Amino acid sequence: MSAATEPRAPCTIRVERGLSAVDDAMRAAERALSGCSDECCEAVLLAVAELSQNLIKYASRQSQPYAGTISVDFDADRVRVRAKNSIESSEDSAHVADLIAKLSLPETVPKELYRVRLRELLETPTPARTRLGLLRLANEGGFRLSCKLGPAELEIIAERHCDGSRPPG
Repeated sequence: MSAATEPRAPCTIRVERGLSAVDDAMRAAERALSGCSDECCEAVLLAVAELSQNLIKYASRQSQPYAGTISVDFDADRVRVRAKNSIESSEDSAHVADLIAKLSLPETVPKELYRVRLRELLETPTPARTRLGLLRLANEGGFRLSCKLGPAELEIIAERHCDGSRPPG
């Protein structure tokens, strides 16, 4: 079995609520990405950064001392980044589920949704929330998004192709 086809161990990261939480999560994920192409590494680190920020901002503060977990796992030539957290606001969770459902429609062009949201932000100089993270994952990261919404927990799954070998250099 070559290095590119050997199964990789999944990586699970507890995202703390401190100032260095996003950087810590990205460093932990980076260790799991050795041997992946630069394009895959950049996309996964984007996902880990955006999802970590979302966990810190939107996760319930009641349930555990950390904001949630992010896991990175590989299946053949695919990578999945999963973020799980307890729900603070059912309204926020419903917004996430609605956005992901919209992104999953065959006629949806993520770049257009991203542009529309940027336009909205320009027209509203001080929005309460930018809500660009999931749009960035779909548009810039090339991820297909899905979610599981339970009564007390939200799981966001970002999945994309991942080339298992880095170019020589």
